[in-house]
Amino acid sequence: MTRGENKATGGDIALMEREARLRSILETAPDAILTSVRAAIATRSVAGADAEIAARIADLTPRERDVMRELVAGHPNKIIAHRLDISPRTVELHRARVMEKMQAASLPSPPSSA
Repeated sequence: MTRGENKATGGDIALMEREARLRSILETAPDAILTSVRAAIATRSVAGADAEIAARIADLTPRERDVMRELVAGHPNKIIAHRLDISPRTVELHRARVMEKMQAASLPSPPSSA
C-alpha cells in the first residue's frame, strides 16, 4: 500500500454501513421518526413530572397531606377543619404550606354536580 492510500478496516466498513442505513431511514420516513421522537420526549417529560410531583408530596407533613386530600376533594376550609378536628385558621396555614411546597398557584375547581 502506498503512502496516500487508506485502508478500510472491518469496523470502518460496519460504521459506513450503519451510517448509510440511518441516512436511508431518515430520507424515507422523516415524519414517522419525528413522531417517535416527540412521543419519547413526551413520555420522558410525563415520567419526570410524575417523579417531581411525588417528591413534592413526600416533602409534605402527614397533616399537610391530610389537608391536601381534603382540598383536592373540593372541601372548604371550615369542613376540613371540622373533619380533621383543627381550627379553620390552622387549615389556612396548612393550605398555604401545601400550595407553596407543591408549587401550585391555585387549586382546580371542584367538579360541579350536574
